Amino acid sequence: ARFTTSGVATITAGSTSKVIDPGTNVTSGTFVLLTPKANIGTRALWFTTSTTNDRITIHMSSARSSSTKVAWLMLG
Repeated sequence: ARFTTSGVATITAGSTSKVIDPGTNVTSGTFVLLTPKANIGTRALWFTTSTTNDRITIHMSSARSSSTKVAWLMLG
């Protein structure tokens, strides 16, 4: 595996996603590991990629009343 880049994103209160520009190429083989830095209960986290814009988007299944920090590690 090639470790490309990582960071911490904040999904703001009342929102369900955050777009990230990792500063490197995003390909169809890009994989992102996500770790919430708060208890998100039964909510799901997942990512989508945009190879056209070289961006990833972190999604959460429902909004929280407070901001949620999510650590991310992009592979590939």
